[in-house]
Amino acid sequence: MENKDKIKANVFMGIGGSLDFITGFTKRAPLLIRKMGLEWLWRGLQRPKHFKRIWKAVFVFGWLVIKEKFVSARSLLAE
Repeated sequence: MENKDKIKANVFMGIGGSLDFITGFTKRAPLLIRKMGLEWLWRGLQRPKHFKRIWKAVFVFGWLVIKEKFVSARSLLAE
């Protein structure tokens, strides 16, 4: 993270979870859970220390995006 300020970008993306799957460090969720879109929950249960980060990525970030969309739409309608 010490070089983060040297990079001119607005978005950063981590690939650690992908590397975990590729190397076999973490196993994928059962197919049924993946089809239901709940692999994030499976991973959270497998690694409880990471659940807080997963919660923020899935729910908090999602809520902030939806909230921003509504704020933007409301301001457009007010014009």
